[in-house]
Amino acid sequence: MRAFSGIAIALLTAACADKLEADPAGNVDEAETGFVQNGKFASKPLADGVTETKVDAYDSESWQRFDLDTGLPANDERTWDLEFSRYFIHTNSGVSGDGGVEVLAIDASFASVTDAPNDGYAVDREDSDGDTNSEPDNPFNSPEHSWFDYDVNKHTVSAHPDRVYVVRSSEGATFKLEILAYYDKAGTPSQLRFRWQSLAAAGD
Repeated sequence: MRAFSGIAIALLTAACADKLEADPAGNVDEAETGFVQNGKFASKPLADGVTETKVDAYDSESWQRFDLDTGLPANDERTWDLEFSRYFIHTNSGVSGDGGVEVLAIDASFASVTDAPNDGYAVDREDSDGDTNSEPDNPFNSPEHSWFDYDVNKHTVSAHPDRVYVVRSSEGATFKLEILAYYDKAGTPSQLRFRWQSLAAAGD
């Protein structure tokens, strides 16, 4: 498995046009039990206050916005925290929005992150010359802290293991979030799956 790089993101962009082509339905897998569908998102509660959420992010022309504070899709410019399109994730901060959302990437297991660090957070910044895409620089898609690895031989994406993101939401709450998958069980791409939990609850 090859680590994320500027070259890999360029290859992935090209591959998405053919080798990573989606099922025409492009829907979040509804065959799994326990998920409640809400627009392009589907969520279900897990143990200890953890929630698992799936999002159909295949449409490259629109962004699917999510509010961690409510656990629901968000249409309000002020309240969304994260937005998804294909394999890109924006935060409502910096050049992407006015919500003041901040993110910190931590290489650790999901269970081990029980408290929010005091500093080290980042917001979406203008795209730098260090990569080959025009997306804002942010922790989710940066070379150092990308949520995924890209296999240049198989043209497949896999979630980076033991990489957790601490998110300070638009409401000032803190959550931990881990991306679990890019494909659904049918192999359709851009069907991101992630688990998340309030760090107030995790620290109880």
